[in-house]
Amino acid sequence: MPSTIDPLSDAIFTPEGEAPPGPSVDALCAMVDAEVERRTQAGFACHGHHFQSRPKDQDNIRDAYARASRAAAAGAQIGDIFWYGDGKPFGWIAEDNTLVAMDAQAVIEMGDTMGTRKKDLIFAGTELKARIRAGAVIANVADDALWPA
Repeated sequence: MPSTIDPLSDAIFTPEGEAPPGPSVDALCAMVDAEVERRTQAGFACHGHHFQSRPKDQDNIRDAYARASRAAAAGAQIGDIFWYGDGKPFGWIAEDNTLVAMDAQAVIEMGDTMGTRKKDLIFAGTELKARIRAGAVIANVADDALWPA
């Protein structure tokens, strides 16, 4: 006997010995989108450190990236940590609160690394959703094996 849905409560009744139905395709795809966002905000590794990437961190990194790009285009040299223009050495705070001194080129690399990580997660999520829509059974969309390292 198949599972039935109580129209008053939306409760699913499954005959004894049968597994209840899993989430719908749309629900699984929404779970994939949430996992992309969670992983995007979980930070990224660059320059031997782990950097935060919550939405406000992403905004700050994009701002620093833009300024570093302008400084590099204006001639900021590799190794010059005073490129920011305020007379102080530039550094970025890693997740462990370590201040990481960075020249403009290192900031550009950090921004590129963050952007590439986000792109890779979005494309992995898109591929996973396509597999789900094609009928693949995915037990756990948060399984690390489904996502880029």
